[in-house]
Amino acid sequence: NVVMRVKIDTTQTIHSFVKELAKQVLETDTHQDIPFEQLLEVLKIKNDMSKNPIFQVMFSLQNFGNSILETNANMKNNFADIYHPSKNLHNISRFDLSTFIDDSFDSIKISFIYATSIFSSKTISSFIKTFKVILEQFANLAINNSGYRTQTITEINYINKEDQDNLLYGINSTYSDFPS
Repeated sequence: NVVMRVKIDTTQTIHSFVKELAKQVLETDTHQDIPFEQLLEVLKIKNDMSKNPIFQVMFSLQNFGNSILETNANMKNNFADIYHPSKNLHNISRFDLSTFIDDSFDSIKISFIYATSIFSSKTISSFIKTFKVILEQFANLAINNSGYRTQTITEINYINKEDQDNLLYGINSTYSDFPS
C-alpha cells in the first residue's frame, strides 16, 4: 500500500493524465517500505489514535493490470458491479471513505466502505452512480480507441444523460402559464 496525493490538472488530456499518474505510482512505490512511525516523524504529524494521521479517504486497486477488456470484450452492460455492504466481509470503516476495486472477475467489482457518522447511504449511492458514469466513459474510450488521446478531464461527464435531462428540464423547469 502506498499513500499518494494527486493534483489533477483539468485541462490535461485523459491520456497524459493516466501516463503521469502511472509514473507517479511507480515513483511512489519505491518509498513503500518506509516505516509508518518514521513517516510521521519526518512530516511532523502527531499520531492521533482516533483517526488516520495521513489520510481519511482510501482508494485501492486490487489485482489491477489483468485487463478486463481482454477477457470480456462484451462487457458494456456488465461493466462494474457494486458490492453491497451486506455482502462485504468488513463493514467497519477504518477511514472516512474507502473504495476497493478488483478487476480479477468477469466485471470490475467495486466496494465502498464509509463512516456512517459522516456519509448517508444516499450520498454514497450518488458517489457510486457518478463513479460508474466516469468509469463507463473511460471504458468506452478504451474499447473504441477514440478520443482517448485528445479528450480532456473537463470533458468527462459526471452525470448520466437521464440525470442531466432532469436537472436541465425537470427540476429547473421554470415555465409556467401566466394569466393575461
